Amino acid sequence: PGAFMSMIGNDLLNDIVKARHILEPNVILDLLHIGVRKALHQETGENSDGMDIALCVIDPQQKTVSYAGANSPLVYVKEGELTRIAPNKTSIGGSKTKFDKGFQAHTIVYQDAPVMCYLYSDGYRDQFGGEKGKKFMRPRFLELVFYISQLSMQEQRRQIEDTITEWMKQGGYDQMDDMLVMGFRLS
Repeated sequence: PGAFMSMIGNDLLNDIVKARHILEPNVILDLLHIGVRKALHQETGENSDGMDIALCVIDPQQKTVSYAGANSPLVYVKEGELTRIAPNKTSIGGSKTKFDKGFQAHTIVYQDAPVMCYLYSDGYRDQFGGEKGKKFMRPRFLELVFYISQLSMQEQRRQIEDTITEWMKQGGYDQMDDMLVMGFRLS
């Protein structure tokens, strides 16, 4: 169902953003949620497939980045301080109960100082490894991105890859899930 969900999501996002010109990330996710539930007949059927997503809209004129997330957080480092913005605790589609609250938007201003942003799937932090065969976990991941945030993008990529490779090697573990870490710097 993952590839099918991606196709539905991509088509709906193209309609919402390109055809309807909606640029508020929370509104985009609200409409995506409604669209997925409608496309999969989730109001009446048994299908409970859903997807997690983090969405950012960058406004280079205002020097802002707006974020909304469905079970997928955003982390950013600005002026030596790391901040984690928690997502809404619901997926796009899939919900058996009605989601009335709507998704929440958060805006980061980068006029006064550059900002390094990270979006990531749960696969990296949930990877087993290390000397004790435990999960990498969120605190260790946040420490890593804080430590590497001032490095070049190429060096950050190398550090992220090397860290998880070494983590898995210590415990003799294979990769168990997809891992996505995406970073972007705005100044």
